[in-house]
Amino acid sequence: MKVFSEHFTEIQKQLAKLPSDLNLAVALTGGGSWIAPMLAARVGASTNLVEIVVPYSRQALARYLEINEVTRACSESTAQLMAETARRRAAHGSSSSGQSVGMARTCILPSDRQEQSPVAYFAIDGHVSLVERLEIEPVSERSQAEKWVARQCLARLCRLYCSA
Repeated sequence: MKVFSEHFTEIQKQLAKLPSDLNLAVALTGGGSWIAPMLAARVGASTNLVEIVVPYSRQALARYLEINEVTRACSESTAQLMAETARRRAAHGSSSSGQSVGMARTCILPSDRQEQSPVAYFAIDGHVSLVERLEIEPVSERSQAEKWVARQCLARLCRLYCSA
C-alpha cells in the first residue's frame, strides 16, 4: 500500500484521485470537523461526495443512526454504526451505480473542562471496513488538534481509496 503524506496539500492532491464512481457519505460528530471543507471544497467533489452530515447533539446522532439513544458518542461502536449508516445513505443518495462507502469520525478534543482523554475514532464501511482509535496528543490550541484529526482521517481515506 502506497504511503501518502499526511499534510493537507498532499491530501488535497490525493483526494482529487478518488474514483468518480465512488459514492461517499460522511458522518462527523464531536470536534475535528475540518474534514468537511477539505472534502467539499475540492474540484470534482460533486462526482463522488453524496453528503456530509454533522449530527452534533446526542439526540441528533440517535436520529441519524435510527436508534433510541446514544450512550457514548465517542466510541468504537458508535463510529462503526455511523460508517454503516453513512454507507447505506451513500447507496440510496446517489444515482451512480458505483461503490458506496461510508466514512465516520467521532472525537473528543482537548478542552479546559476535560472530563475524558482526547481521542477520536475513525471508521470506514465499504469494500474495506475498519475502525481505528486515534490518540490525540496534547496541544496548546484546540484548532491544532482539530486539524490533526482531519489530516489523519483523510490520509486514511486516501490510503484505502485514492488511485496511485
